[in-house]
Amino acid sequence: MTEEETLEFFSYVHDPVYAGVVKQILGSSMEEEITGKDLGFPVQDRLLAHIFSRDLPVKRKKSISWLKYAAAVLFVISIGSYFFFNKFHIPDTQHQYSKNNIQPGKNKAILTLADGSNIILDDVREGEITRQAGFSISKKSNGQVVYTAVPNLYNVKGTNAINTISTPRGGQYQVVLPDGSKVWLNAASSLKFPAVFAAGQRKVELSGEAYFEVSKDKTRPFIVNTGKQQVEVLGTHFNISSYAEESSTRTDLFEGAVRVTVLSGSGQKQEVVLKPAQRSIVQDNKISVQPSVEKEALAWKEGYFMFNHESIESIMRKVARWYDVEILYKGDVQRETFIGRVSKYENVAELLKVLERTETIHFKIEGRKIIVSP
Repeated sequence: MTEEETLEFFSYVHDPVYAGVVKQILGSSMEEEITGKDLGFPVQDRLLAHIFSRDLPVKRKKSISWLKYAAAVLFVISIGSYFFFNKFHIPDTQHQYSKNNIQPGKNKAILTLADGSNIILDDVREGEITRQAGFSISKKSNGQVVYTAVPNLYNVKGTNAINTISTPRGGQYQVVLPDGSKVWLNAASSLKFPAVFAAGQRKVELSGEAYFEVSKDKTRPFIVNTGKQQVEVLGTHFNISSYAEESSTRTDLFEGAVRVTVLSGSGQKQEVVLKPAQRSIVQDNKISVQPSVEKEALAWKEGYFMFNHESIESIMRKVARWYDVEILYKGDVQRETFIGRVSKYENVAELLKVLERTETIHFKIEGRKIIVSP
């Protein structure tokens, strides 16, 4: 049973399509959380009996037998230290959080032009923002910033102009670059790019995380520098996560091919060529390759958190970036790991309530600080 199949099983069981089915099997509402402790053997017997005795509606993206689904159930039961939580929020009358709840992030970013002027994009109305170097920069109705070539508009001084689009903590944004490539920026990220790409290559610099859909151009390779690695492509879809506070840089490839290059401290060059459904991990100037789980890699872009055997420290770093909060730890936090997903558009208290269902960790909100304790 692969991790991707396990995550897909979770998404099926916790899809609204199955709400009535699960209620019949478990004798409870889909609004109730299911943790490792809840999935005892009586539940296992009822769920497996139902799987093998009835036809369930399935969202078929690929063929996975119900036997594998049953195996996934047994897998969840066997790892009681891992807890699954889904995307539905749960009313919790037993735990009262501070009234100072914290809202989720939203579309907001700052565009810095070559002359140093800053444009707060969430304050700008739909339409053209400015013109430079033969391009019109406009904001679309969905908040996306688009660079569009304008015939007969030339600006010699602007041909080497570098623009930067930056998202703060609690922000995300989309931009269409001068060559037509699309970029989605996650929270606390920035992308530097020229207003006009050079004749021989298209080079950008990334800090943080971004998903790229690169326009094909065989004459001009598209290069992404992160400081820890260089990714070279011709036309493809991929995600790069390169936050300074994380110990590694991840590149997940979904279409096409990319070359990932790293220069070690001694100047030696290492490189790998990724194929679709592969992930490279750069850590301590070394590259390793492993299978990629697309749903996990693109969860942030699709509007939810997905945790795949992830530590609480890693989870809370994501929470800090998206909700723009400070995380404090009191006492030794147990080294539990979590698997599952939850919407990132809930208030932070809803996410914390779900995590607390494990009964191994607790939270307290004080202003824009979240205190984590055993």
